[in-house]
Amino acid sequence: MKIRGIFVTVSAVLLIMSVHTAYAADAEYRFTHNDHDTLIIGTVTELGGDTMSIDVADYIVSVRDLNVNAPKKQLRPKTVRLTEKSVKRLHENADSGWSTAFSVGDSVVASLNKKGDKYEIAWGFFKSDGTDYKTLSVEAYSPSTAAMIKDFINSGGKNTEFSFNGNIVSRVEMRDGKRISTVIYNGTEAESTSGEISEGKRLPEPESKGLSDYSAYAVVTAAVIAVLIKIIIKHCKNKNTAKKTGHNN
Repeated sequence: MKIRGIFVTVSAVLLIMSVHTAYAADAEYRFTHNDHDTLIIGTVTELGGDTMSIDVADYIVSVRDLNVNAPKKQLRPKTVRLTEKSVKRLHENADSGWSTAFSVGDSVVASLNKKGDKYEIAWGFFKSDGTDYKTLSVEAYSPSTAAMIKDFINSGGKNTEFSFNGNIVSRVEMRDGKRISTVIYNGTEAESTSGEISEGKRLPEPESKGLSDYSAYAVVTAAVIAVLIKIIIKHCKNKNTAKKTGHNN
């Protein structure tokens, strides 16, 4: 294998890993870390084939920013009008069965970015059962995701780190230098999007990756790089040895 081929392999592996990392939990992580212009709670007041207006009742601002060096300014609009593209996307999701259809009067929780005088969907748009952030629940593409979003919203943006282990969702917190996991959803029980919190239950360190477990990917990435570097060094040594042998002959 030539050096160029090895570097191509390194690049390909790192690219695949970065895509996998982003796919695994990127949307939810961004949703809970202010990677949008606003996160609103409101009521749908107008709805058409390509129009939707929302009266905003409240806002959620996470205690943690995705980019601490350049945090996004969290806007507080009183009324939101969605872009035509976003409205059509919602209708398409409902038509395909990915979500229930929206109606005038529905309560929603939405991550949005400003585009001109309108807003487009950023990292999530969910139907909720009310506009009181302390008690509301949401409909999501899975009960575990609904539980995570509920816990984040009900905390007013304070609970931002979560771990998924099979059907179990845990809130992850640091207390007195210790990592504490509290179960907020257990999929082995009756399926529900209510996400009732089981307070004070300590769990061992989750084995599976979660929204805050990017360190695991860093370790794997470092290991892959180390192995590939070792291969390159070995290849170079073998090449030098072959040259010396040929020269001596």
